[in-house]
Amino acid sequence: MVVLFLCITLQRTSAIIWVEGINMTEGLASEMLSKLINGDLSEYRVEKEEFLIFQPVLFNHEEFKNFRGAAKHGGAIVYTYEPGWTA
Repeated sequence: MVVLFLCITLQRTSAIIWVEGINMTEGLASEMLSKLINGDLSEYRVEKEEFLIFQPVLFNHEEFKNFRGAAKHGGAIVYTYEPGWTA
């Protein structure tokens, strides 16, 4: 069973989306990175089971250095797009 949760952040009226279970695809990873860049999402949560699919897409993205990942309890990582945060 695939479960998709959608939470709305009222501060910026942008959505935070995360997917439970192993249903990550390279296409979904690329789409979520684009949504972070465009400002459609303020953050995106990747569960540890999805990381091995998500990680190569992230590392090969031309904006790779502008994404910031914060480790969470249980092995999840929450990514944000923050241009210029690295030197």
